[in-house]
Amino acid sequence: MAFDAPAVRAVSVLTKAKRLLVGSPLERPARALMSLDPRRTVRKNHRDDEALRALIRSLPADAACVDVGANVGYILDAMVAGCPQGRHIAFEPVPALARNLATRFPGVDVRAQAVGDAPGRTSFTLVPDRPSRSGISATLDLSLDAAVEEIEVEVTTLDDALPAGYAPALIKVDVEGGELEALLGGRRVLTEHRPLLALEHQYGRRSDVDRTRRIHDLLTELDYDPQTVDGVPLDRQRFAEVVAAGEEWNFLARPR
Repeated sequence: MAFDAPAVRAVSVLTKAKRLLVGSPLERPARALMSLDPRRTVRKNHRDDEALRALIRSLPADAACVDVGANVGYILDAMVAGCPQGRHIAFEPVPALARNLATRFPGVDVRAQAVGDAPGRTSFTLVPDRPSRSGISATLDLSLDAAVEEIEVEVTTLDDALPAGYAPALIKVDVEGGELEALLGGRRVLTEHRPLLALEHQYGRRSDVDRTRRIHDLLTELDYDPQTVDGVPLDRQRFAEVVAAGEEWNFLARPR
């Protein structure tokens, strides 16, 4: 598809404007305006999910995959179909969703647990009408007004939960605000086994650039290269920019 010069200039101006808004008092209102078109979010999520599913299909048939925050099992289904001989583990703390996954995927080791940086039990905010938006209460960044329930769930870490000798080829993390803690709790696994990482990270009601930078710093420390789902490298500044502007929320991190 060809673009005329005015269109190219318009895109350039818009990109510069987005960068200027990051960290300013206008950042939050601008992001809110961008999010008013739900079709954009749906289309992008669909494209990103399809890209991730294609990546999973490229893995060996016996590749082991870990789904942290499996929800209704859309990506887990791709793991099972794309790597039919693999040993897969799924974590889903919402009780009803975990039971459903265990029934639908009898060959998967489904754990009714949350994943964080330390084992124990913690308060978990359940959104009954939108269970995919639920999360550990201390880190949940809820982006919608909805009725919620507080429950208590068991928390584990990837380092503690994955069996000895288990070498995942890919780990997907979608935990509604607790992704930094999930990664911190998996430092040994990431260091020893070097899996691909698929990570969701975005802002709901809180714009926390420091947390975003800490995620990038941790991945860099562990010798991972963050990038968009379609492979565009993201340095520390650009990673913070695209998250703050709401341009990207699904990411890959590849071991060096």
